[in-house]
Amino acid sequence: MARLWAAHASYAEAVTPQVMYYALRSLMFILSFVLEDWAIHDLMPSPRERKLALLLTSSSYVTWTYQTHTFSNAVETLLVLWSIVMTQRILNDKVRLFWISPPQSAATANELQYRSALLSSAVLGFLAAFGLFNRITFPAFLLPSGVYLLFHFSRK
Repeated sequence: MARLWAAHASYAEAVTPQVMYYALRSLMFILSFVLEDWAIHDLMPSPRERKLALLLTSSSYVTWTYQTHTFSNAVETLLVLWSIVMTQRILNDKVRLFWISPPQSAATANELQYRSALLSSAVLGFLAAFGLFNRITFPAFLLPSGVYLLFHFSRK
């Protein structure tokens, strides 16, 4: 990232280690802030539970201290959280496509539902592959939701 930044900037000497440190910490803060809150919003069923979960997560020492670092476990936390969100979307068979008007027929609704489940499965596969490359412990955290997903598919 530093080489790319320095190559395109006419002020290459301004890219000091301190600037890179603050840039990466800011990036991780924004990623953890947006992605964690979005995932909590998707996972919590009621507004009351959602507000409580957001309050507890936002006021947590671990969130403020460790999730803003560029450690691999901070990235792993985001990947595990979004893998759980994708698993939940597959289990609920929710349509996550935005359209201007509702589908005209049941066949169109089923088509959208199939595409949504297919997209969630593809994103889950990407997250699993990226998580395995990030840390070797990732499959251990993905195992409970994966077993639950396999049980869901065996019933269907």
